[in-house]
Amino acid sequence: MYRSYHRLTVILLFILQNFITAGEKNMNSTPFSLIISFSDNLEFTAALKNISDSTYKVHHHKYAAPIELTIISDKGDTLPFYDKRNKMRYHFKPDLNSFQTLSPQDSIILNRKPFEKESDSLYLLNWDAFVFRSIKPGAYTVTAQWRSRIDSYYDSRRREFVPVDKVWKGTVVSNTITILLP
Repeated sequence: MYRSYHRLTVILLFILQNFITAGEKNMNSTPFSLIISFSDNLEFTAALKNISDSTYKVHHHKYAAPIELTIISDKGDTLPFYDKRNKMRYHFKPDLNSFQTLSPQDSIILNRKPFEKESDSLYLLNWDAFVFRSIKPGAYTVTAQWRSRIDSYYDSRRREFVPVDKVWKGTVVSNTITILLP
């Protein structure tokens, strides 16, 4: 009886270990890591790092592929934002120069913006296509999400969209950080 119990335990541990490993692979299916940080001078930064063994091209534009922030107060309230694209008559046509190549372990800064004083007691963050206004001093939890959807550029001479090789398309979710606005 001991042998069958031991054999069953080993089989269950093997199944559980493979299940956890498969789950980790699904969680890390993106070749990129989106890293957000906050500095002492109230500057907020988002960087994209290639954590794979392959070279990829990515496209980032503050209106076509903005980094979406979720800012949650210490009371659990999600801060509202204004999307500047709602009022814009902006027709975006990517050009070939708007694609960047990231080799393994390379990184690029997607955005870096300070929290600005809006008044004596309120802050403003003008982030890509989004504006967060009237932010009160306090502690906030922040995460970011970036979606890459564009894989072609507009060739004005040929008057057509041309595909770009090795462009990664997908969604990357950042680490979560806590910031303190004095």
